[in-house]
Amino acid sequence: MQKLITLTLALFFFVGAFAQYPGAGGPPKIGILEGSVVDEATNEPIAYATITIRNAKDSTVVTGGLSLDDGTFSVNEIPLGGHFAEISFIGYEKQIRGPIIFNPQETVKHNIGSITLSASAAQIEDVTIEGAAAPVRYEVDKKIYDASQIKAAEGGNAKDVLQQIPSVTVDDQGNIQLRGSQNVRVLINGRPSSFSLQTLLEQIPQKNIQDIEIITNPSAKYDAEGEAGIINIVLKENDIEGFTGNVGANWGTENKYNGNVGLNLKTKKWNLSSSFNLNRFEDDFLRDNQRNDFINAIGVDQISDEDRDFYRKGQFARIGIDHYLNESSTVFFSASLNPGDGENVSLTANDNVFFAPVEGVTNYNRFNDGFNDRTGGEVTLGLQKEFDGNPKHNLLLDAAYNVGEEQTTNNRSNVFFDPLELIFNSFDTDITDNDRNTTTLSLDYTNPFSGKEKLELGFRAVLEDQEQRFQVFQDDAAFNSDDLFNFTQDVAAAYVTYEKNFEKLGLKGGLRSEFTDVDSEVENELGANNEYTDTYISLFPSATASYTLSESANMRLSYSRRINRPNGQQLTPFADRTDLNNLFEGNNTLRPEFTDSYEFGYSKFFDKMSVDASVYHRGITDHIRYFRDTVRADGGSTISFRNVNQLNVYGMESSFNFNPANWLNLMVSGNYNYGEIQNPEDEDGEVLNASTSIFSGRIMANMNFPKGWGGQVSSNYQSPFAYYQGRLSAMYGVDMNVRKSFMKGKLNSYIRVNDLFNTFGLEVEFEDDSQAQNLVLDWPSQMGFIGFNYNFGQMKQPAKRKQQRREERQERQPGLGF
Repeated sequence: MQKLITLTLALFFFVGAFAQYPGAGGPPKIGILEGSVVDEATNEPIAYATITIRNAKDSTVVTGGLSLDDGTFSVNEIPLGGHFAEISFIGYEKQIRGPIIFNPQETVKHNIGSITLSASAAQIEDVTIEGAAAPVRYEVDKKIYDASQIKAAEGGNAKDVLQQIPSVTVDDQGNIQLRGSQNVRVLINGRPSSFSLQTLLEQIPQKNIQDIEIITNPSAKYDAEGEAGIINIVLKENDIEGFTGNVGANWGTENKYNGNVGLNLKTKKWNLSSSFNLNRFEDDFLRDNQRNDFINAIGVDQISDEDRDFYRKGQFARIGIDHYLNESSTVFFSASLNPGDGENVSLTANDNVFFAPVEGVTNYNRFNDGFNDRTGGEVTLGLQKEFDGNPKHNLLLDAAYNVGEEQTTNNRSNVFFDPLELIFNSFDTDITDNDRNTTTLSLDYTNPFSGKEKLELGFRAVLEDQEQRFQVFQDDAAFNSDDLFNFTQDVAAAYVTYEKNFEKLGLKGGLRSEFTDVDSEVENELGANNEYTDTYISLFPSATASYTLSESANMRLSYSRRINRPNGQQLTPFADRTDLNNLFEGNNTLRPEFTDSYEFGYSKFFDKMSVDASVYHRGITDHIRYFRDTVRADGGSTISFRNVNQLNVYGMESSFNFNPANWLNLMVSGNYNYGEIQNPEDEDGEVLNASTSIFSGRIMANMNFPKGWGGQVSSNYQSPFAYYQGRLSAMYGVDMNVRKSFMKGKLNSYIRVNDLFNTFGLEVEFEDDSQAQNLVLDWPSQMGFIGFNYNFGQMKQPAKRKQQRREERQERQPGLGF
């Protein structure tokens, strides 16, 4: 608690220099915004372009206007405070300016100059799901990043987008961290998916993503899963009537490529969509590992060098159907298929230097040829009903079924050279078959009552079933094995939330109840089994308070209780034998961990800058941690998972958004946290106390130039940090993108370079009473890409009623159009 108080005081000191509070009283509508709108290609004025003024805090529309025949506009009666200006016209890509501050102490009249709009034949690129497409905007309980503004990920996939989001890190295996924690829930349109996370991130193109929502203290409406919170990937939807399509492709160094095509037909009664994505990723990997043994009876120092080449390829096909029964009811259906395969070829050279009981050197080379085949599919069916002509007053019924099959085969040969220079070989094969399916049923009801009150309640059931078979075949039949792991987990949840807004104070509270039934069993060919079952009911309260200090500043305080249930990797008790010196295996007796999360935040908008800062604390009981066990008799070690008593995390996060010029936007962010493990004594009588701190930061510069040129430079840094039993080195790099539009915006091309200066790499150090280890990982992070996107189709502007419904859809529920 003392650390949290210290961080809070530091926050006030940090943002105090920026805080300027206007006087009390209602904000008069005396602001004036002027400017002009022209066509980028012809430099001709655009008449009747729409200028929408949105509140900088919540993106609600406050007023607006149209441009005149000469392209000029003047919007009057704008309330004092911070606002964004959205300039749009049918057939063109919209532009965002702001935040713009109207303050009588400075000025109540702004001229934003000439705004150039680039033509686009496919307005689907511009349709938003929630609010205005500013680079980053803030709501009471979330931060929302516009994926179209993250140009450093252009032509890439969801993984490339997330790598550019502040406080988010993604490694090469698709593991995601939020504020330094891997226990984060990733959703697609508000709903989880049973596809493997790595597959999911690689198969969603960047151009199909509308927003990335970061929700660090979710309300009771959301699943309670995820210690650090929720990352919600919001996909684009289409509200433009007519036929549209797009096609894109990009090529990268080291034989990387992907291509995608999308078609959409929308009428007054139907919306039919389809998409196909093809992705191939080829790479190599170098690993140097040195281990020194301290106490093992068979004293051995190990030195190994691994050279690995691998590829992954996959396809993702999807169809969607929305049928508008009437103005208030929509039935939706979607189906997706995701087959793929890969190969992993590696050669590891090992030197074992024995110093007890006799000295000597044994060398052996381990060759591995691994294959992976997978198939996944998902079907979704649902109904959305709106009441009283208000899209925010609705009922959503959603059902989804997901199934996946995956087989991994590793064929290995080992060539040994003993001290007498005798050569002998051994061969082994392991095969893993993994079948899983998930059924999700949900019912959500939202009633806003009035503009100042809102009730949400609902029910959700998630039924998971997984079967994994693990077989090992060796040339010595005595070591063969055939094991089976069955895992089922059923979660039923009900929630209610209530929100009340006063003149300056907003309050939201909720309670979620979840019933969990877990059953796991391990069987082997000898008939032995290990069964673990658990049934429990958990309550998850949430509360948020937001206070408006002025039209340009607010503060918020939030609390939520979260749960992190062990995942398949953590539970599967079979050892990953890729590296015999470092075996990874799960623990099917792990208990779930519970988190109490507290956060205080402050936001301030200026004329050309916004500031957002927060301090937070997470108290985690039964924390799931991986541990390196005592050295085995053969000199290797086993890494597994176990629960520790308590983990406390104290942190501070801040971000700045600058607009020093109309053509330049800068976003600077940083996150620091300190964590300490408290585990007086585990089941083995071992004391496990440890602490660490970590800092990460990111700077992103987005530039737009005349004649369709633009670019982005993004740099990020993560400090070195210690963890229990080891230490990781710092990581940093710079990404760059240059783009150009042709054919009045129909064709967009780009060149993208990841890790421009080739600085990425990782070094891991480990030491305890039994051994010391140094691991250096090197992969070709410096990669270049070239690609294009082409939009085509004929469209007509939607009817006025549909236009209003689209702008009002601020609380769009998950499922529709997915």
